[in-house]
Amino acid sequence: MVSNTPFRLYKINAHRGGHSVPFLISWPARRLSSGELRNQFVHVTDLYPTLLELAGAERPTHWNGGPSLEIIGNSVVDTLGDSDAPGHEGDVMIECEGHRGYRRGTWQTVTRHPGRTKFSEDRWELFDMSSDPTQIRDLAGVHPELMARLLLPGRTSGS
Repeated sequence: MVSNTPFRLYKINAHRGGHSVPFLISWPARRLSSGELRNQFVHVTDLYPTLLELAGAERPTHWNGGPSLEIIGNSVVDTLGDSDAPGHEGDVMIECEGHRGYRRGTWQTVTRHPGRTKFSEDRWELFDMSSDPTQIRDLAGVHPELMARLLLPGRTSGS
C-alpha cells in the first residue's frame, strides 16, 4: 500500500489511493507554470477536452460514420496556470470490483466491498477532501444528513 502514499488504500479501491495518479505536463511552446503542484481535483474525463483546448483543435462531430459521443468532462486548462482555478466541475462516480465512491464538490463517500458479501452490508464513509485528502477522518457520523444526500436514492448511511 505504500505505492500510493500518502493516499489511503491502493488501486481497484474507490478510496483516493485507488484512483489518484500523478500528472506531469511539459509544453515548451506554451507558457505554463513551471515546477508547481496543483491540488485541484481533475478526473480522467477532463483530459480530452483539456488537450483539445491546449492544441487549439476542434472536436470532430462524427466518428466512424456516426455522431461523436457527448463529452462528459470539462477543460481544466486554467488549473495549469492558476493554482486557485477550479478543477473538475460536476459529480463523479467511481466503481471497481464492487468498491464504490461518489464525489460532489469537496465531499466524497466511499465503501470497500469485500468479495462474496452482500452490497447491503457495506459500510459507507464520508470525507471532506479539501481538509482531509488522505481520507483519515471519517465524518459519516458527524454529518449523517449530508451522507444521506450523497448516497444513491433509497440508500441509508449504513448501506
